[in-house]
Amino acid sequence: MPMPTSRAMPRRTVLSGLTVCSREERRGGARGRSRGARASRVGASARGIRARGGDRGGGEPRELRSSLRRAARYRRRAASHRERERGGRRGASPLEDQEVDEMCHPEVPAGTPLPNVRTEEVAIELAGGEGMSALIAWPERTPAPAVLVINDVFGRSDFYEHLARRLAQAGFVACDPEFFFRQGALPEPTREAAMARRQKLDEKQALRDLNTAIDSLRRRPQVDGRIGTIGFCMGGTFVLNLAAERADLAASVSYYGFPASSTSAPNDRPAPLEVADRMKGPLLGHWGDQDTGVGMENVEKLHARLEETGFYHDIRIYPGLGHGFLKAFLEDERSAGYEQACASWTRTIAFYREAFGKVPAAV
Repeated sequence: MPMPTSRAMPRRTVLSGLTVCSREERRGGARGRSRGARASRVGASARGIRARGGDRGGGEPRELRSSLRRAARYRRRAASHRERERGGRRGASPLEDQEVDEMCHPEVPAGTPLPNVRTEEVAIELAGGEGMSALIAWPERTPAPAVLVINDVFGRSDFYEHLARRLAQAGFVACDPEFFFRQGALPEPTREAAMARRQKLDEKQALRDLNTAIDSLRRRPQVDGRIGTIGFCMGGTFVLNLAAERADLAASVSYYGFPASSTSAPNDRPAPLEVADRMKGPLLGHWGDQDTGVGMENVEKLHARLEETGFYHDIRIYPGLGHGFLKAFLEDERSAGYEQACASWTRTIAFYREAFGKVPAAV
């Protein structure tokens, strides 16, 4: 199948919009989806701030500067606190610094309606002959654009399978592979177990597996040739790496990826900051300004590098939120961060529709 050619999208840098997501949209209702898409467009036009080239002030957007200053103050306080807690120990990695001891995205809350879409378990054949298990969620109509869902360090879970179904409900073929298949299942869903398993992961091999998954997805007759990615935490980092490796992605979405994440191990992939000049857009990134694991200074550096590339990138900073904030959009609407989490998901779906709409289907 020939690779679709993307039409250029303008460059953009945007600060967070706090658009409220309706309860119907959270549950996948048609009316809620319509309202959510409209709210996202309003947020992008009313709150969108052009990057340097289009900013009348000739510099960084005022709201972005203000948010990053708040994040810097928070980082200094948090770093001082962690230093005292560690007794002056230095040299910890961003993931070790992160004050998150539970799963990035825990189980789907009981009673959450399951999107009514067809799903299928498949095995993606890899170059070495292995089969990487994956869930595929099918939209009502095909052929359609496809989105590869890349999990966090805990691997496949009900949360990501639910998101795959939500993507299918929005009209996309969604594929959620388990790139930890060689390392086996976690003995227990703890951060310690997840980090121990991660140490066994050949990240360059994992990226090759994900590249194969993209190629396999594109060859399916139900896919019209347009492919996007979405990843979270470690998966969000892989999304950034894939954006630097491939020129055929119609849309990339990174939730709290680690721009500076690199263990410097022999089998490690490069840190996204090291390959930012090779990234291709369009790219949408979501980060909370209190995510001390990622580090807002690293998001600033990524933003600066992307400014030099000239491709469409939409960087969203959400005040007051930390790592793994999307989980709130499946929780009670009174939960902290619910509105921002809902807004980010609505924005993501609108971003895919805009980006896929600028790429001709291959079938």
